[in-house]
Amino acid sequence: HKVVKEKQDEELKRISNELEDKSVMLLAVQEEHKVVKEKLVDIQVRMGETVSSLDVCQEDKLQVASALQETLKSEETMKVRLGEVDEELEKKSKALEKREKEILKAQGKITGLENQLQKMRKRQEKKNSEYKQKDS
Repeated sequence: HKVVKEKQDEELKRISNELEDKSVMLLAVQEEHKVVKEKLVDIQVRMGETVSSLDVCQEDKLQVASALQETLKSEETMKVRLGEVDEELEKKSKALEKREKEILKAQGKITGLENQLQKMRKRQEKKNSEYKQKDS
């Protein structure tokens, strides 16, 4: 029973560490996304200041398109990673549920065995007491 509990605790700790790693990855992706958005805002400000020059404007438009493409790619990557994290969480959750059921089953068996042992002891005590009475 203790071994099962320790294994469950180890599994929970491992899952917790994995989730923490996934969270760190997600934060990194969100930070990237924020940086790209800031770049986009920066480019838009420069566009507003350089309207007089068509060449500069055209170049900035290309940069904006590139930044938008980066943003879309970043958002797509984040969605994919979030999906992976969700899948992983679902798997871990199902594994935990299964382990919990196994533990409950094992606890039931242990209780059954303890009850049997108690009955056997009572029978043995009764027999011992009967033998003592016969001897005297």
